[in-house]
Amino acid sequence: MRVPKYPRRAWEQKVSGWVIVMLLVDERGNVVDTAAMESSESFSDYERDIAQDLRDSTFSPGKLDGQAVKTLTFAKVRFDYKGPSGLEPASATGAPVSIENAEQG
Repeated sequence: MRVPKYPRRAWEQKVSGWVIVMLLVDERGNVVDTAAMESSESFSDYERDIAQDLRDSTFSPGKLDGQAVKTLTFAKVRFDYKGPSGLEPASATGAPVSIENAEQG
Protein backbone atom coordinates (compact mmCIF):
# COMPACT_ATOMS: atom_id res chain seq x y z
CA MET A 1 0.00 0.00 0.00
CA ARG A 2 1.27 3.41 -0.86
CA VAL A 3 1.52 6.23 1.65
CA PRO A 4 -0.62 9.19 0.54
CA LYS A 5 1.15 12.33 -0.60
CA TYR A 6 1.98 14.87 2.07
CA PRO A 7 -0.63 17.64 1.70
CA ARG A 8 1.16 20.52 0.01
CA ARG A 9 -0.20 23.23 2.32
CA ALA A 10 0.75 21.22 5.42
CA TRP A 11 4.25 20.66 4.03
CA GLU A 12 4.68 24.36 3.24
CA GLN A 13 3.51 25.28 6.76
CA LYS A 14 5.79 22.61 8.31
CA VAL A 15 2.84 20.86 9.98
CA SER A 16 3.00 17.23 11.16
CA GLY A 17 -0.01 15.09 12.03
CA TRP A 18 -1.94 11.88 11.44
CA VAL A 19 -5.21 10.52 10.06
CA ILE A 20 -6.92 7.20 10.82
CA VAL A 21 -8.59 5.76 7.72
CA MET A 22 -11.08 2.89 7.51
CA LEU A 23 -10.38 0.64 4.51
CA LEU A 24 -12.76 -1.81 2.87
CA VAL A 25 -10.54 -4.41 1.18
CA ASP A 26 -12.01 -7.00 -1.19
CA GLU A 27 -10.91 -10.63 -1.33
CA ARG A 28 -8.33 -9.79 -4.03
CA GLY A 29 -6.68 -7.14 -1.84
CA ASN A 30 -8.12 -4.13 -3.65
CA VAL A 31 -9.13 -1.18 -1.48
CA VAL A 32 -12.64 -0.50 -2.74
CA ASP A 33 -13.76 2.15 -0.25
CA THR A 34 -12.25 4.39 2.41
CA ALA A 35 -13.37 6.85 5.04
CA ALA A 36 -11.42 9.11 7.38
CA MET A 37 -12.38 8.29 10.96
CA GLU A 38 -10.20 10.54 13.11
CA SER A 39 -7.23 12.87 12.82
CA SER A 40 -4.91 15.10 14.74
CA GLU A 41 -6.22 18.65 14.92
CA SER A 42 -3.47 19.82 12.57
CA PHE A 43 -4.66 17.43 9.83
CA SER A 44 -8.46 17.76 10.13
CA ASP A 45 -8.60 19.78 6.89
CA TYR A 46 -6.86 16.97 4.97
CA GLU A 47 -8.83 13.90 6.16
CA ARG A 48 -11.01 13.49 3.09
CA ASP A 49 -8.15 13.90 0.59
CA ILE A 50 -5.94 11.42 2.44
CA ALA A 51 -8.73 8.81 2.60
CA GLN A 52 -9.43 9.35 -1.10
CA ASP A 53 -5.75 8.94 -1.93
CA LEU A 54 -5.80 5.42 -0.43
CA ARG A 55 -8.60 4.22 -2.74
CA ASP A 56 -7.52 1.98 -5.57
CA SER A 57 -4.53 0.79 -3.51
CA THR A 58 -3.78 -2.82 -2.78
CA PHE A 59 -3.52 -4.38 0.64
CA SER A 60 -3.21 -7.91 1.95
CA PRO A 61 -6.76 -9.29 2.17
CA GLY A 62 -7.91 -10.84 5.41
CA LYS A 63 -8.23 -14.59 5.64
CA LEU A 64 -10.89 -16.70 7.27
CA ASP A 65 -10.26 -20.46 7.44
CA GLY A 66 -7.46 -19.99 4.90
CA GLN A 67 -9.71 -18.22 2.38
CA ALA A 68 -9.30 -14.57 1.39
CA VAL A 69 -12.36 -12.55 2.45
CA LYS A 70 -13.60 -8.98 2.26
CA THR A 71 -12.28 -7.15 5.29
CA LEU A 72 -12.62 -3.90 7.11
CA THR A 73 -9.38 -2.62 8.57
CA PHE A 74 -7.99 0.64 9.88
CA ALA A 75 -4.71 2.35 9.09
CA LYS A 76 -3.01 5.31 10.72
CA VAL A 77 -1.27 7.53 8.21
CA ARG A 78 1.47 9.61 9.84
CA PHE A 79 2.96 12.74 8.31
CA ASP A 80 6.12 14.01 9.97
CA TYR A 81 7.68 17.16 8.61
CA LYS A 82 11.01 16.41 10.31
CA GLY A 83 11.22 12.72 9.49
CA PRO A 84 9.73 9.81 7.56
CA SER A 85 5.99 9.56 7.07
CA GLY A 86 4.30 6.17 7.13
CA LEU A 87 1.30 3.89 7.30
CA GLU A 88 0.62 1.45 10.14
CA PRO A 89 -2.29 -0.59 11.52
CA ALA A 90 -4.49 1.62 13.68
CA SER A 91 -5.98 -1.03 15.97
CA ALA A 92 -4.18 -2.56 18.94
CA THR A 93 -3.86 -5.92 17.18
CA GLY A 94 -3.70 -4.68 13.61
CA ALA A 95 -5.96 -7.59 12.63
CA PRO A 96 -8.55 -7.01 9.90
CA VAL A 97 -12.21 -7.76 10.58
CA SER A 98 -14.03 -10.10 8.19
CA ILE A 99 -17.33 -8.78 6.86
CA GLU A 100 -18.38 -12.00 5.13
CA ASN A 101 -20.81 -13.07 7.86
CA ALA A 102 -22.43 -9.64 8.01
CA GLU A 103 -23.17 -9.71 4.27
CA GLN A 104 -24.68 -13.19 4.39
CA GLY A 105 -26.82 -12.56 7.40
